[in-house]
Amino acid sequence: NNFEQATQLVVIGEMRNNVFHASEMLMKCPSKYNDPSELELLNTAES
Repeated sequence: NNFEQATQLVVIGEMRNNVFHASEMLMKCPSKYNDPSELELLNTAES
């Protein structure tokens, strides 16, 4: 399941009557192709 592996989630949509209606959902998952030290650097920068 991609939701379990996602490190970030972006939801795009609009508020209507105090309810958020999503039109798009984007997940950022860790890539097995990225250099592990690069991922660690990105995670440190986001903290």
